[in-house]
Amino acid sequence: MEDDIDSSINTFSSLENEENNVFWKATVKIVYTISGEYVQLTKVTGSWVQLRGATTLSNRRVYYGQSYLASNSATGSKKPSKNSFSYSTKKKKGRYIYNKSVIGANTTATITLSGGSKRTIEARADKNL
Repeated sequence: MEDDIDSSINTFSSLENEENNVFWKATVKIVYTISGEYVQLTKVTGSWVQLRGATTLSNRRVYYGQSYLASNSATGSKKPSKNSFSYSTKKKKGRYIYNKSVIGANTTATITLSGGSKRTIEARADKNL
């Protein structure tokens, strides 16, 4: 039996992921739409939450994009100054290539421990199309 799919319907979806270590938790979420053979990354949100210890967080980075599209591939990055963020990506709809195109976001930040040693925490949310 064949599926009947109305390509004029926009499907709003989201994908969230988190990464924990002993000191911090990093979370990133992407919001996107799929309409027929087109996809659009619309929003990226996330946060870093201190779990314990006398630590500081610096070098916060957010990278996002829609890659390997037949049209309108685009990437971007931000440097949040606070431990939470929400960005509208302003990316155009792009025609995706089945089993090749990817939309997503990842975050990275540096944790400095009280003794001065440093660690990196990352979180990633990717959707393969």
